[in-house]
Amino acid sequence: MSYAREVLTLYLESIDSRKLQIPHPSKRNGKNIHWIEPDKKVGFAIWLKINREEQGLSQTKIANRLGVTQQAYQRFENPRKTNPTLSQIVKLENLFGREILKP
Repeated sequence: MSYAREVLTLYLESIDSRKLQIPHPSKRNGKNIHWIEPDKKVGFAIWLKINREEQGLSQTKIANRLGVTQQAYQRFENPRKTNPTLSQIVKLENLFGREILKP
């Protein structure tokens, strides 16, 4: 399964770097179907981008609400550069009304 995670992570990074639409996870269930999560940084960056786009918000608008520059926010959505603080993650959760970090 570790190879599957690595492949998924690289695939999602590739999609992001080529500015292609990010696919949503499939809802399939079954005996031979296993849920695979990407690397945490990639998962966070994709979660952030999907939520922002679903709410029709620009990076600039989110950056202003967080109190950071648009360039700083842009790094949050970049799987290779994302590195938010815990307080920034909490602000993003509140802003989107959804949890990123689950207990």
